[in-house]
Amino acid sequence: MIIRLLKIVLVVTPYWIFHPASAFSPANLNSVVIVLPVWPDYRKNDVERSRVLEEPEGTAVAIKPGGYLVTNFHVIRRALSISVRLTDGRLLTAEVVGVDPLTDLALIKVPEDITVLPIGQEPTLAAPACAIGNQFGLGLSVTCGVVSATHRTGTGFNKIEDFIQTDATVNPGASGGALVNDQNQLIGVLSAIFTKKTDANLGINFAASTRLVLRVVED
Repeated sequence: MIIRLLKIVLVVTPYWIFHPASAFSPANLNSVVIVLPVWPDYRKNDVERSRVLEEPEGTAVAIKPGGYLVTNFHVIRRALSISVRLTDGRLLTAEVVGVDPLTDLALIKVPEDITVLPIGQEPTLAAPACAIGNQFGLGLSVTCGVVSATHRTGTGFNKIEDFIQTDATVNPGASGGALVNDQNQLIGVLSAIFTKKTDANLGINFAASTRLVLRVVED
């Protein structure tokens, strides 16, 4: 009896090639800032009301040279003044350049040039994606996942929508942050999370597409 031996070749793909974290480079943090708006009647520890008010923090990402940053309109809507914190800890005063409530986007400007992330092409489904934002006001953090859907509309968040859906974890405070691809390019601005009577992340998160963002910024 002749026994034929089959040669089995096992090809092992390096872990990092398909892991969503491949979408992140530490240099991306230099293009994202923490937004610190001052709201009317806001005090971090409101003794008179015997409760701690929600801290009104958000995120913004450099979109144009010259200190131009894009964030969400709801982050700065009630602001009496706005500061941003850079990755080196410095605080800069920001001014509002323009807002678009229909898309929930706003353009602000600081008196210092911030490194601008290159704009990426429209992502494909299941492509790696990382979210960079000031989640829960704890400071910039990075979460990674994949692109779950593109051109998502009809979610009910905004009058005009063109969302990229991702399962990268996004929580309050990350609004206005960056969604980047595996080429370290900006593909969206974090905008909303889908929840059911809770702020806990359910893995259904939305970022305004750069196509929509650029259209608003250029107008």
